[in-house]
Amino acid sequence: METHTPPVSKILSWTLAVAIVIVVNLFFFYAISAVSPQPELQSFCPVQPATYTDAQSCVTAGGQWTNDQLTPAQVTDTVKAGQPLGYCDANFTCNAQFTHATSLYNRNVFIVLIVLSLVMIVLGVFVPLEALSIGFAWSGIVSLIIASGRYWSDADSWMKVLILAVALALLIWVAVRKFRRHQ
Repeated sequence: METHTPPVSKILSWTLAVAIVIVVNLFFFYAISAVSPQPELQSFCPVQPATYTDAQSCVTAGGQWTNDQLTPAQVTDTVKAGQPLGYCDANFTCNAQFTHATSLYNRNVFIVLIVLSLVMIVLGVFVPLEALSIGFAWSGIVSLIIASGRYWSDADSWMKVLILAVALALLIWVAVRKFRRHQ
């Protein structure tokens, strides 16, 4: 006695594919965060309640002093009032260190996401089940978009060209391998 399996609806296949896209990219995000946490500003710039009123103490503490743009009369009035002739950005050095660390972190996450994206796209091409194939391929595409948005502003022009060339070459190779058999 044969049992007849009803065909899977397209809506159900696409619903499963969309769920796979969401869960795969959430998995990537949380796995990367668990393995390598993102730099936090407080780790580089602890709260500094001190106020610096002169350039030397500001710079010694890792800040950057900026002189106010004052006329000679305003300088005289400011000095008589005992006010500083400028202001201190006390977090100047630690902000620069934090920005550098964040840029390196974003680059590393970008590289990991690009590799994972390409793996997902290749899986999407070669997995024979439609819902999984669509879900994996679109997971890779969404991950590529997330990776690009995360690091693109930090990447220099040659790095962008190199990354795009490698991704394009791999996608062309996958397309030729997959679709040459169907013609």
